[in-house]
Parts: sequence; structure tokens; C-alpha cells
Amino acid sequence: MPVISEQLKPIDTVNGFQIRPGFFREFGAVAIPGGVNFTIHTHGATSCELLLFHRKAEEPYAVIPFPESYRIGFCYSMIVFDLDIEEFEYAYGWSL
Repeated sequence: MPVISEQLKPIDTVNGFQIRPGFFREFGAVAIPGGVNFTIHTHGATSCELLLFHRKAEEPYAVIPFPESYRIGFCYSMIVFDLDIEEFEYAYGWSL
């Protein structure tokens, strides 16, 4: 787990969620102080989005596209602030 600075702050807002680029070496969903880091490696994707679900729900309650600047090669990573990892399920969607 990377060292997390207490100065880590959101720099963007997407669909009402405060976000910033994430830790690209931490794959999946990783709880960090103040939020959750989401990272996925996709081979050939041209865009990617994070889908958040209330537990056992079939439809997402939020869809957060990864900004293009949050991508390195085929790896997308962002921190979403003010989320409790215990309160939701997640999936990724992407375009090829």
C-alpha cells in the first residue's frame, strides 16, 4: 500500500463525485483514508467507467467515467472520495 499523505485532496468532480488520479499499482478497489482507490488494467480499451451499486442491486446508482488524464497506457486509476468500501459493490465498463 502506498504512503498516503494527509494532504491528498480531490482535484476534479465527475457526476457529483470528488475524484483525483489514483495509485496505478494498487489494482481493484482499495480503501484509503477518505475514500477508495480504483484501478483496472484493460487491454485495448479506449475509455473506462466505474459503476457503483448498492449491495445486491441490479442497476448502478452511479456511473463515473475515468477522465482520459487518469489513464496510463491501458491502466485506469482514480480515487473517489467520501466512499465507504463496505457500503457498495462495483464493476467496470469499457469501450474497445
